[in-house]
Amino acid sequence: MRWWRRGSRPDDPQVLYRRGHEQAAGGGGLAAKERWWTLAAEGGHRVAMHDLGVLLERQHRPEEALAWFRRAADAGHPLAAASIERIGPVVARWRADVGPRLAELRGRAEAGDVGAMTTYGNELWARHTSEDAVTWLRRAADAGDTAAMAPLAWHCARLRDLDGAARWLRRRAELTGAAGWRELAEHHRRHRQVAAAEAAYRHAVDAGDQGSLTALADLLAGDDRAEEAEELYRLAAERGDPAAMAARGRLLLDRGTAWDAEPWLRQAAARGFGEVDLGRLLRERGDLSAAEEVLRDLADDDDPDALLELGLVREAAGDLATAAELFAAASVRAGDRADCLSMRVEATLRGDSGAAAEWTARARTAPS
Repeated sequence: MRWWRRGSRPDDPQVLYRRGHEQAAGGGGLAAKERWWTLAAEGGHRVAMHDLGVLLERQHRPEEALAWFRRAADAGHPLAAASIERIGPVVARWRADVGPRLAELRGRAEAGDVGAMTTYGNELWARHTSEDAVTWLRRAADAGDTAAMAPLAWHCARLRDLDGAARWLRRRAELTGAAGWRELAEHHRRHRQVAAAEAAYRHAVDAGDQGSLTALADLLAGDDRAEEAEELYRLAAERGDPAAMAARGRLLLDRGTAWDAEPWLRQAAARGFGEVDLGRLLRERGDLSAAEEVLRDLADDDDPDALLELGLVREAAGDLATAAELFAAASVRAGDRADCLSMRVEATLRGDSGAAAEWTARARTAPS
């Protein structure tokens, strides 16, 4: 069993969505959340699509928000239609106001203002006029503006020019340091170029980005290099990275050594990481009230893993009706495993022990 997250690869959309929450809580802010949620959404995660739309809407980027709400609607998100209806008038007003500003930006860009070239290119990109956008972004990047290099790399990647994307990201990394190396590593990781991702993460660590130590451990775990990954998790955890504490605790818990896992998970949970795994540890130990206390706030925020784990807690307590509601809520957000657990509760409620056992077996192998 791969143990960075049961049933999931590090490039799985649900893992990427969760990573957005973790990185934002760990100091990465809205930029980190947007980056990881975009990856999850591009991978087909409908909750990430909708949440990304909400994030962009709150940043006063209504056209981009509308595009993601539409994709979420196409993917079947239950709230997307209402979001489209809400933001439609905002987009109409925004488009009416933005014309003069774009004309002013273009004039400055044509006069040689590098910053205006980047801003104008990004504005065009948001309006899906990618050919003109790339022209201006390339001019700005050729002039050394690192802010233009990242969207230019994204454009190359979407055209499947992965080498071109890597060249721009490497140039950006050489100019910006640790954050740029990590961005390059994540590009290679998304496209399963493990050796290149590993090298870039190591550059980021050498440049002082301790968060990349945990990311590198995740990468190696996904490449079945468990011993190397475990050592990196240990180093990162001992240096105070709460994501690494959570990962190390999860590893120990999956190995069946809950007594070793608990201190790491409690330290991580105190910093906003690993609460679901701590809840799982408490549930498996039979301390259901403590497990519910750990999980309740996250579940109230619609965290899919917390909803699923809290459902297991309520099921263990014999409250099958509440468990069924929690699994149903998780299935909207988390997918197949929650569906299996929901079906297990339904089978139990109607007294069909054979079907319940079958759904239990399916849940063990279903993706979360």
